[in-house]
Amino acid sequence: MDLTHLRIRRLELDDTRLLFTLANSIRIDEPIQAHRLLFKASPQQRAQWQITEDGFGVNWPALAPPTPEGLLNMPALLWRRRSARALAKLTNLRGRLDALSPGERELVALARLDADMSESGYARYFDRWDAATRDDAVRGLAAMGAAQLRQAVEGMGAVFERLEEDPNLLSIEDILDAMHETDCQRVDGWEEVYYRRSDELARLGLIHYGVDKA
Repeated sequence: MDLTHLRIRRLELDDTRLLFTLANSIRIDEPIQAHRLLFKASPQQRAQWQITEDGFGVNWPALAPPTPEGLLNMPALLWRRRSARALAKLTNLRGRLDALSPGERELVALARLDADMSESGYARYFDRWDAATRDDAVRGLAAMGAAQLRQAVEGMGAVFERLEEDPNLLSIEDILDAMHETDCQRVDGWEEVYYRRSDELARLGLIHYGVDKA
C-alpha cells in the first residue's frame, strides 16, 4: 500500500483556513492559526504557495526556503490527527488504557514517544511513562515496519532499564548521573538514529494504521 491517494490536488485558502482536496477527493480543513508562520503572514504571502514535487506538501517561499517535504506536509498532518484522536479517546475514557484496542494503545504510546523525543529526548520519555507504554511504542514501531526506529528505542531503553534496576538510583537525575561514558555514547548514538529516521513515522504509521477519518 502507498499513499498516492493522499497527494494534494487542490488548495484553497481564506483568512482563517486552508482547504485541501486530495487525490482521493477527501477534503481536509486546516486552521491557519495552527501554523505559526502562516498565521503571522500577510494574505499576499500566504497566496504564494507551491505544491512540492511529490505532491504531498506545500511550500510558501515568501515565508521559508522551500524543502522537498514542504512547510506543511499532508502525511505528517494526517498522522498528527490520527494520533490526536487516540489521545482524545483515552481522555474520554478517563485514562483507562485497558479500554483501548491494542492498535489505539500503540498510537497513544507512539504519540507520547514522539512528543517527548521532540521536546527533550529519551530521558524525559523514560521518566514520564511506564514499561507498558514503552512496550506499546516498541510494538507499534515493529508493526509498522520501522525497524531502525524500533532498534533505536530499544537500544536507549536497554541502557535506562539496566540502570533503573539499581535500588540506589531513585530518580531520572540519579540514572543520568550514574551513566558511564559508554552509556552516554550509546544513548546519544541511538537518539541520533531516531531523529534521523523520525520522518518515516507519518508515512509508515498511516500505511499500517490507516488514515481513519481526516
